[in-house]
Amino acid sequence: MRGRLSYASETLYFVTTTVANHSRVFVKDKYCDILINNIKHYQRRHQFRILGYAIMPSHFHWVVNVDPELGLVSDVMRDIKKYTAWEIMADFPPTAGRPSGRHSRLKLTRCLSA
Repeated sequence: MRGRLSYASETLYFVTTTVANHSRVFVKDKYCDILINNIKHYQRRHQFRILGYAIMPSHFHWVVNVDPELGLVSDVMRDIKKYTAWEIMADFPPTAGRPSGRHSRLKLTRCLSA
């Protein structure tokens, strides 16, 4: 992995994930619920422990403990972000200038610190 750090052996992470363009998506309870439900779903799948979290209007923070044998933090975050974005964007009607479909889904970015 040229130019990238490997976190494969780490288990404890502080993660911040920001909505594209810092859109204030999480001001609505239903979008927070979508995020929480996806986190719970992938928690059952990847068996990670949540030590704390905060959902802010345009981002969320959490401290998570993962078992690398059951799923790396990158796997967990990829799945949570992808399916949360798909569910939230399904609630928005297509508008002029914004294509509908899979490729127009809201993108969430992440910053990881061990």
